[in-house]
Amino acid sequence: MSASPTRIVAHGVECVSVGGARWRYVSLAPWPQLGPDGTPLVSLLRAGSIAMVQLGVQLDPPGDVLERARAAVEAAVAASIVLESGVDGVERIDVVLEPGAGERIAATSAGSGYPPYTAVFSLRPEGDDLDAFAAAVGGASGRVEIRYRVRRDGADAPVSADLAEWMPHPASVPRHDPAPSGA
Repeated sequence: MSASPTRIVAHGVECVSVGGARWRYVSLAPWPQLGPDGTPLVSLLRAGSIAMVQLGVQLDPPGDVLERARAAVEAAVAASIVLESGVDGVERIDVVLEPGAGERIAATSAGSGYPPYTAVFSLRPEGDDLDAFAAAVGGASGRVEIRYRVRRDGADAPVSADLAEWMPHPASVPRHDPAPSGA
């Protein structure tokens, strides 16, 4: 008889057994909040020389994705499980422009303070900042990053996503499962 797994990654969510039927989950990357039609709540509006960016973010996956992750764990362990958040808290959420060397923090939020750890940003970018947002909304990777500083198992851990990954592109199906990034 083989032992059941104690860690499973499914649909962008890491699930870890904490004993018995209890499992804790942590998203590998933040997610966009979704509108009623399933599209990311991200917009760039321009009116002459004025621009506004609005975006809604959350750390936890949408309910249907979390349910698929739970079902994957149950299938792997051949038993019903109880899935609970593995996040102890969120220290801060940053909107980072040009991540890496020379990065700039466009906005910071403490977030909602409880699962799904949401934040809504409303920004008025200009110049290079506006160029970065326009490129990311257009699908260019590496221009805007959503970065959560998460407390997990008593330690801080960055969890991030590239804004471009959330944007639907004409030649592809909208992608909402985040690709892992950060540590």
